[in-house]
Amino acid sequence: MTYLISLIMILFLLNITLLIYLLIRKNYHQRKQIRKMELEKEVTLLIEEIARNKREGIPSSVKRSFLFYEVLQEIISHYIQLFNDQETSSALKQVASDELSVLYRKKLRKGSWSERMNVLYYIEDFEMKVLRGDLWLEYETKKQTEAEKYQIIRALATLHDKRLLDQIKGSPDWPYFLFKECFRRYGVEPLHFLIENCLTDLSERVQVALLDVAIESKDLKLSSLFDELLLADSPEVRIRALKAIFVFGATSKEQELVQFQSSDHWVERMLFARIAGKLKLQRYCELLVKLLSDSSWWVRQAAAESLARYESGLFILEFVYETSKDKFARDTAYQWLGEAVGQNVDNE
Repeated sequence: MTYLISLIMILFLLNITLLIYLLIRKNYHQRKQIRKMELEKEVTLLIEEIARNKREGIPSSVKRSFLFYEVLQEIISHYIQLFNDQETSSALKQVASDELSVLYRKKLRKGSWSERMNVLYYIEDFEMKVLRGDLWLEYETKKQTEAEKYQIIRALATLHDKRLLDQIKGSPDWPYFLFKECFRRYGVEPLHFLIENCLTDLSERVQVALLDVAIESKDLKLSSLFDELLLADSPEVRIRALKAIFVFGATSKEQELVQFQSSDHWVERMLFARIAGKLKLQRYCELLVKLLSDSSWWVRQAAAESLARYESGLFILEFVYETSKDKFARDTAYQWLGEAVGQNVDNE
């Protein structure tokens, strides 16, 4: 009986202790939330004044605390996304660099994994060049998780670190998507340099990522470089050269393109057909008619679509439908003639 009473008392005391702990914790979080809301108002006013060029930075009279830094990074991040103006964005990023670099440096070295990842994202968003050396040190000397390593690489690329570019020239064993993300962050000039001077020294994975991003840029300055790649040994590189010509809609290698209508690779034949429809050169018409009999459905469709773009294209398709002995050619021509008639009816 005594034992049972003692056990009940112990359980009662434990419950009371737990309740007191939960009440204290709740009170602490409530006070912290109230303080955070007060800080958000105070910091927002300061950031808005900086954005309007009414002040250059945060006054030294403002007390720095972990909560202050937490609020500051959130508000700066929000306002950078809000403003498209480069001058305003640069001013806010400078505030982030002045106020947060010491804290971020400490967290990079001694923070938990989640803290380090969070800091890495903010360093990239705020383009904190002052921490470029710290990032490189982390990249070279520490064993990171895959996610952390990739984010360090992205941040270094955003900061246009030349050492990382030298690493890329050595074709490291990174995934294709990571190379693409790096090249997007470096901008057009490094792409131009790499394609012109280093392309043949890169692994095919790096080459393809580089060329894909160059095509995405739609920078006509790269057009002549892609023209020279039409004769590359790698089919993947030639395919990118053809894609670029289609995207840019111009080339100085009009005659050299002809060879691709008989390529062993169906993708090259298809891309030639699509380019022919964009350039609309009369010399390509006969080749497009031949491609209506191609073994690949994709090539036949591209050839018919391109012929339909020519001034006399529908007449040519009608002639093919009426006279061709090839079933593929007749079926493809018939399909596109039907679509053209349907479009004319809709337009009427």
